This record gives sequence, structure tokens and C-alpha cells, in this order.
Amino acid sequence: MIQLATIAAITAVAGGAIAIWARDSRVVAAGLVLSLIAAIFTSPSTPGTLTVALRIIGAMLAGYLIVLAAGSRSVSSEGSAIGPLAEAGLAATLFCVGWWAAPVVPLAGSTAAQAAGIALVGIAVVPLLGRDIFRLGIAATALILGLSLLLDAWTGTAPALQQLLITGLLVCVAGVTSLLMSPSPAPRVAPAAPEGAAPDAADEPDEPDESTSVEVESPAEEKPEQSVDAARLRSSPGAERQRLRSPRP
Repeated sequence: MIQLATIAAITAVAGGAIAIWARDSRVVAAGLVLSLIAAIFTSPSTPGTLTVALRIIGAMLAGYLIVLAAGSRSVSSEGSAIGPLAEAGLAATLFCVGWWAAPVVPLAGSTAAQAAGIALVGIAVVPLLGRDIFRLGIAATALILGLSLLLDAWTGTAPALQQLLITGLLVCVAGVTSLLMSPSPAPRVAPAAPEGAAPDAADEPDEPDESTSVEVESPAEEKPEQSVDAARLRSSPGAERQRLRSPRP
């Protein structure tokens, strides 16, 4: 009879392989969440209820961060570098190697956890060598999960605090990946006007209105009449004063 740890190990490896080779970011997030949740049950002794609940919440939060960045349409990935068939074959081969190999004798944990850990570490190597930020984040998550499974298999089931720290590290990796994937807002560019169209009134420079313009005379400028009167006053002040005082008809 197949044990629960074996089914969980196979599911964890399958979810990790899907997360690495899938092109749709939502499928990647679903595979990542499936792998993180299935890895909880690879140990022969199931952790406490509170630990399991917190690890499930952490797995869903990591998947949500990936989906959140994908919702901004900033993900552009070509999928696995070696193809889905090669990725599945590599994962299956590494799982069998981890199942039959015995690097640590006696094994403190389960053989299923060791096989799943070796498979996840192996399939994460190729994306780590690339430059795609999206694939780097997913591969780093698979690598950390695989190393934690190997630690459980070789040293025994980790205590609750250690499991929570590993879950927090996985969520931090997903969060950093989401931040690096999110693009900066591009500057707005006004659309070009079609040929032959009249320019917008708002774009034309303001011209002074001739109807409302007021001419202001400079105080330095004097009218000719004022200059003549001033000259007469200076020439004959008495006569001019008499003329100004006499009543006009």
C-alpha cells in the first residue's frame, strides 16, 4: 500500500516541475502552491495542526504574490529552457535516484522526503543559471523547499519554529520576485494629432486680444501742445498769466 508520504512527495515534485516549466504565470503559481502544501506531508510524523495551518497560509500567500505580479501584465517568460518533457524526465530520474540512494545511514526521516528533496534541487539548477527574474524566483523557491526536505529526511522532522522560519523565507522569496517583476509606471505621452487636423486650442499659445488692449502712454513722452504752452509760459510769464485770468467770451 502506498503511504501518504510517498503520494505527497510525488505531488510536491510534480507541482515544482509544473511551476518551473509552465508559461502561464497562474499555472506557475498553482504548481508552486501545490508543491509547498504537499511538502508538509512528506514526513512520517505529521506536524501539529497549527503548524500545518500556518504553512498552508504561507504557501497560499506565496502563490498570491506571484499572481499579483502577473496581474500587472509584467511577466514575459518563455517557460522551461529544456522543455516540459525533458523537465519531467529529469524530475522522475532524480526522484528515483533519491529513492534508491543512501547518502545518510540510517535515515532519520522518510525516503520519500529525500527523493522529493533531491528532485526539487535538481530541477531548480537550470533556471538558476538563466537571467529571467521570474524563473529565478521560482527556482529559488524550489531550491529552498528541496533543501528543507533533505534536512527533514537526514536529521528528522524539523521543529515547529524551524518550519515556520522556512515558510517565512519562502514567502519572502516570492515577495521579492513579485517586486522585481512589477514594472515602474511609464511616462504618459500625448497622442500625435492626425495629419490635416486643426491644432487643439489648449496647445496654441495665448495671443493678446486687440479689442481689450489698452495703450498706456509713457510719462516720459509729452504732447506737442503741452510743450508749446510750457515754452510760452517761460518766455512771457506776465502776459500768459493775464491771458489765463481774463474771462473767455
